[in-house]
Amino acid sequence: MNRILLAGVGLAILSVSAHAADLANRRSQPLAPIAVAPAFTWTGIYAGVNAGYGWSGSDRSNFSGNPAALAFVNAGTLPLGYSSKKSGFVGGGQLGYNYQVGQFVMGVETDIQYIGAKKTATFVLPNGTNGSFKQDSSYLGTLRGRLGFTPVDRLLVYGTAGLAYGNTGVSGGLTAPSLAGAPQWYGTKSETKVGWTAGAGIEYALTNNITTKLEYLYYDLGKSDTALGAVNAAAIASGAVPGIRSENKGQLVRAGLNYKF
Repeated sequence: MNRILLAGVGLAILSVSAHAADLANRRSQPLAPIAVAPAFTWTGIYAGVNAGYGWSGSDRSNFSGNPAALAFVNAGTLPLGYSSKKSGFVGGGQLGYNYQVGQFVMGVETDIQYIGAKKTATFVLPNGTNGSFKQDSSYLGTLRGRLGFTPVDRLLVYGTAGLAYGNTGVSGGLTAPSLAGAPQWYGTKSETKVGWTAGAGIEYALTNNITTKLEYLYYDLGKSDTALGAVNAAAIASGAVPGIRSENKGQLVRAGLNYKF
């Protein structure tokens, strides 16, 4: 009887010891690591496309020229100017690089845009002087610095400024029936102008590689002067060489999609 009792006690002690050892072994095992998603960074090269709407920053072109032409303008024989306000679709692509330090992002971006803003102005004065002029800008490019701040993860608010360049074109003519021989003048000019641009935008990272943005830009390419040459003998006899002075300013709003490499 005593032997049976002692054997039972021994088995119980062995069972408790094994259970305790098992608990100690479980406690000593390291916990599985918890996966943590890496923080998003704006640092890197990106490229993308954009589309939007653009409109002119000036709505008037003024007539100028030599003293004889200005005398006709001052007398009301030739017009003071005409409306050249224009607007239309814009679209293009961009390439840039960002570098993030804390919540601040610095970068540089270049882009090239198709500009669909065109305007054809036709007018007739009470004295019969009439004319038709077309103005357009076929493209706009920029090279800009960007400086931004990330108020929350994946959201970038930025300002931007730099160089702007683009094509400007003017063509058309006018006739003054009230003058002897109804003199006629015509001119055309297309050139690339260089100026400046500034604006602001907001950009959001949809994924680690895809971002979307909304941006506003104002640009100023300076003034253009287009001389109108004499078409007939009456224009030559008048001695007048009219000209058109146009301001090449504009604004655009565009949405964009970028791929970050």
